[in-house]
Amino acid sequence: MWADLRPNPLGLQEYAMTDISASTTGEPLTDRMVNFKTTVDGFDYELILAQREISVGRPAFAKLRITTADGKGFTQLEPIMATFAHLVGFNEDYKTVLHRHPKGPPVLDASARGGPELEFQIYALRSGFVRLFAQVQIDGRSRFAPFGIRVVP
Repeated sequence: MWADLRPNPLGLQEYAMTDISASTTGEPLTDRMVNFKTTVDGFDYELILAQREISVGRPAFAKLRITTADGKGFTQLEPIMATFAHLVGFNEDYKTVLHRHPKGPPVLDASARGGPELEFQIYALRSGFVRLFAQVQIDGRSRFAPFGIRVVP
């Protein structure tokens, strides 16, 4: 389990991690397919990189594009935790977390709507396969769109 924290007084983002006992055995990560497009609940999600690859310690620029089944840009994303989307990734080492918000100021107006494209700056701390999820809120419900990316040394 990971907890994303911003402790006082500095408010710098940190991650606390612990293992929780379970009565079942964990399954190894076997699907390491790189994919930049997915469909969830009738919406198409695409992660568009501005460069060929993501490298450890180097900013990578990306766009998240959300469209409807008929290909039209979706502009009704609702704010969730003061932004229109989150990118959260889990490295294959099971210890490294990537969490990014789109560029721009916090979205504090609950009636504001966003989309169809959001710009991100991805900064990876470790190489390897990352299962990346885009979290958005539509019609009051969180939706999670999975992607697979590879970070090179």
